[in-house]
Amino acid sequence: MNSESLWGDLTDLHRDKSPKQLLEEQAQLLNEIVQGLLCATVEIAIHGSNMSVNLIIVAPALNNYRYSVLSIFYDPANMYPVHVKNATVESSPLVKCSSESEFVECLRVILSSSVVRKAIGSLISHSEK
Repeated sequence: MNSESLWGDLTDLHRDKSPKQLLEEQAQLLNEIVQGLLCATVEIAIHGSNMSVNLIIVAPALNNYRYSVLSIFYDPANMYPVHVKNATVESSPLVKCSSESEFVECLRVILSSSVVRKAIGSLISHSEK
């Protein structure tokens, strides 16, 4: 007996980049820019039907000091909306991003902020020999 797929044609599904993939790309770009002095990493946790993804900068020369940049929360089956928590600002509210373009703009604001740039510069200074 031949089994027939009842899933329909899955080859035509539109596959956007996930919020997790976008954070992984930014982590990789920072790793290339700082040439190994720091290590940006993405950590994932599943909580029921939701996923949290944390972007962290690690300074290996400082006994793996960890600087939390941001966290995102979303349902991986739907991707958007994604809720963003800026970890660099105390009492920062969650920001709801309803699309990839809104999420990318939110990332741009946080990652290029003076607070994050200052932290990266300080961690690099501590890490250089």
